[in-house]
Amino acid sequence: MATDFLTAAEKSQMRADLLDLVQDPQVGGTIRYDSFVSRGAFSPTTGQVSETYAGTWVDMMRFDLMEPELASSGGQFQFGDSRYMIPVAQVGIIKKDDRIFDDVTRYVVRSSTDAAYIFHAVIVRNLAGES
Repeated sequence: MATDFLTAAEKSQMRADLLDLVQDPQVGGTIRYDSFVSRGAFSPTTGQVSETYAGTWVDMMRFDLMEPELASSGGQFQFGDSRYMIPVAQVGIIKKDDRIFDDVTRYVVRSSTDAAYIFHAVIVRNLAGES
């Protein structure tokens, strides 16, 4: 494993440090994380497909993606996309159909987990154009 050089105590301290950061109101905050569960049937009346989510409140840190990262993404990321750092202990698996709600609803574009399995870096996009 990529973190074999870390002791169990060091990994534990890193987890505790991240939790301290995301729970610090000057750095982090709390958002609702909605894990996608299932899609229902198409309704010809509304033209919509119902979706089911299981929501939970999680601690996080949010960062807007900066211009150099947008430019080097090859079009994968767009202006207005954000990165959320979420502790793995609070959301085990991030799925493409998951969503985050803070001031607006944002949908998962991409996610990755650090080598020590302490946090997820989740790139999200506001698809509805809400502000």
